[in-house]
Amino acid sequence: MGWRFATTASQQSEWDGGLQPPRASNQKIYIDIMFLDRNEEIEFHFKGYLPHMHQDGTMQSVTFRMADSLPQSVCKKLHEQRDKFTQKHPHPWDNETKMLYWKEFGPMQHRLMDKGYGSCLLKYPRFRQVLIDTIAFKDNINYVIDSYVIMPNHVHMLILPLANNKIEDILHSIKRYSARQINLLAGRTGRFWMKESFDRLVRNEDDYYRCYHYILANPRFLPPGSFTIYTRDSEY
Repeated sequence: MGWRFATTASQQSEWDGGLQPPRASNQKIYIDIMFLDRNEEIEFHFKGYLPHMHQDGTMQSVTFRMADSLPQSVCKKLHEQRDKFTQKHPHPWDNETKMLYWKEFGPMQHRLMDKGYGSCLLKYPRFRQVLIDTIAFKDNINYVIDSYVIMPNHVHMLILPLANNKIEDILHSIKRYSARQINLLAGRTGRFWMKESFDRLVRNEDDYYRCYHYILANPRFLPPGSFTIYTRDSEY
């Protein structure tokens, strides 16, 4: 079960690598958005500590964060808890154990990100603009962006991969280019984003609205100008 909505086709030229990629045209196209269908094939695998799933035509909720968004003391505690979990549940893990791991550790890391640890470079508009332009470059080509919030040290997004594009490849491209450009702009070097990202398939309409409203509410305690919320209808 899903939706159909109108968006704009992208007729874009080659990007020369600058900070202002060309924008999409106004030509109307129609996109079918589907939610998770358990009767259809679901690709499921683990990479590092996180599960990753893909189903063609299915919207995904994703989160990616800056490399310094969790302090070393917190990371150490998380690693200790992971080691205890692994001792209790030795590898290899079946899918049920993998999902149990995600349910235990995923929400915990989301809560920690909202505490605003690290350099929080994305609170500055000039750095957020690099990420905004990078995301927009392939919107309506490799994926459709439904909504996102750029927080000072992490990003939440609702996204629909198009054609044969996988969410891992999409996020890798966005993170790689934006990291290089932000580091140049900030005069810094080193890893900008954490290598792994959180992603999961949106289950149904209720789940979609839960994710959507979470995006809208995530920066409610932040000062104006320190975050960006985007939806297909408007930008805050």
